[in-house]
Amino acid sequence: MLARRTVTTKDYQTSHNPFETAVKAREETLFPRSLRKTQKLLKQCGFKNCVAAHKLFLTEEHKHRRVKFANEFLQGNEFWNNVMFSDEKTFQSSKNGRLPVYRSRNTRFEENYTLSTTNSGRSSVNVWAWISIHDPGVCWQIDGRLTSAHYTNILENVMLPSLNILTYKYGNLKIS
Repeated sequence: MLARRTVTTKDYQTSHNPFETAVKAREETLFPRSLRKTQKLLKQCGFKNCVAAHKLFLTEEHKHRRVKFANEFLQGNEFWNNVMFSDEKTFQSSKNGRLPVYRSRNTRFEENYTLSTTNSGRSSVNVWAWISIHDPGVCWQIDGRLTSAHYTNILENVMLPSLNILTYKYGNLKIS
């Protein structure tokens, strides 16, 4: 029995747009078979239909600064036992929803298979939270925009009281 010849080229297989649908790939290569056969061929070539990961856009400078910051704080456990992390976050619904992508195994976070996002949004919820090695902390929903007055109010009336309870619980924590 003769093997069927491949319609796609190695060049296409390595340089195609991973966000293309199987329908578009079939049209571009003039693949004469059904959509299902196109999908099977993509799978045989090692491309799995997955949901694209979203990744915050970072410049090389951003990446360099993050590594530098991390290296400055490589210290023993004693230091980190007394650290509390605090941050605010806006959770937003995405305009695009889940976007499919064809990619090989273990390539989810490679740049050409991720969507760079700077913002999105139809609706959003603003929250502030803290966390430490000892406790999951507090998560607080913020009404409206986070102004400096609102932030100060959260620190004084939410964070400090919850840290005082944590200090009582673990005794040896330093609050500074």
